[in-house]
Amino acid sequence: MPSVLKKTPIEYTILVVTRRIKTKFNKVELMDQKIVDRVIDGWKNHLLQGELQDYQLEIDERVPIKFAALALHLDSRTVKASGKQEDYYEGFRDAAMEVLELLQVDIVQDDQLRVISLIYREREDDKQEELAQHIWG
Repeated sequence: MPSVLKKTPIEYTILVVTRRIKTKFNKVELMDQKIVDRVIDGWKNHLLQGELQDYQLEIDERVPIKFAALALHLDSRTVKASGKQEDYYEGFRDAAMEVLELLQVDIVQDDQLRVISLIYREREDDKQEELAQHIWG
């Protein structure tokens, strides 16, 4: 294993965050509905405050609820990390974005409708394959 002392602050943060996320990701299969509800309620209580207090959360039906809970957990943790050292925040945000990309989940805020949505995002290679299938049969 590479020495932690030889890593830049951002590299170290990404390493630590990735380990935490892997631990959380491995627990996704063990996550029951009570934990999912607790994560979603925790996110709402933490982030739907102040300017966002009138916003609603919508989860796309194509997003598995456990992935949604993981995405909301990462979002909440990223907001908490923003108050810490800049290198830590940048590393955490980058790692969280990588996991959301892996899960094919985007978090979108619509200020006109006052909604924050978790939406399913198709991978580019999936779109290309579908287009090729449509064109060439």
